[in-house]
Amino acid sequence: MFELKREMGLFHLTMYGVGLILGAGIYVLIGEATGLAGDSVWIAFVLGSVVALFAGLSYAELSSIFPKAAAEYTFIKNAFKNNFFAFIIGWLTVITSMVMAATVALGFGGYFSEFLNISTTISAIVLIGILSIINFIGIRESSWTNTIFTIIEASGLILVIIIGFTISEPESVNYFESPT
Repeated sequence: MFELKREMGLFHLTMYGVGLILGAGIYVLIGEATGLAGDSVWIAFVLGSVVALFAGLSYAELSSIFPKAAAEYTFIKNAFKNNFFAFIIGWLTVITSMVMAATVALGFGGYFSEFLNISTTISAIVLIGILSIINFIGIRESSWTNTIFTIIEASGLILVIIIGFTISEPESVNYFESPT
C-alpha cells in the first residue's frame, strides 16, 4: 500500500492555518462584516478567535493521537468502528477545503477586479489555476508559496493596524456602536 510522505512540519502547517484565517476571515469578509456590524465588528472577531482556538486545540489533540495523514478520518474510523462515517468525514473535509479555496479566490478576484478591468470570477479561476499548478509541482513548493503569501498578508495587516492607530482619533469612536 502507498504511504504518504511527511513533507510539512509545524511551521508550515501553522502558516497554512494562519494564511486561511487571514485570507478568508480578514481580507475577504471584513468589509461586509463591518458594513453589517459597524464599529462593533471586533466582537465578532474576538468570538471567532475563541472558536478558532478551540478548533485548533482539537486538531492538535487529534494529530497527537493519530499522527498519520487524515487524522479526522482515522479518528472517526476508530471511534465509531464504521468506515461509512469515516468516508463521510473524509469527503466533508475535502468539501470544506474547496469552499475555503473558493472563498479566498473570490475575495482575491474582488480585489483584483478593482485594480484591473477583469471579472471577479475570471480572476478567481486564474488564481485557482496557478495555485493548482504549484500544488501539482509538489507539496514542499506549495507550502513555501503559502508561507510567503501568509507573511505578506500578515505584514499588510500589521501595516493597516499601525496606520489605523496613528491617523485615527480613537476617542471619537464608539466600539460598541452598531448601524442596525
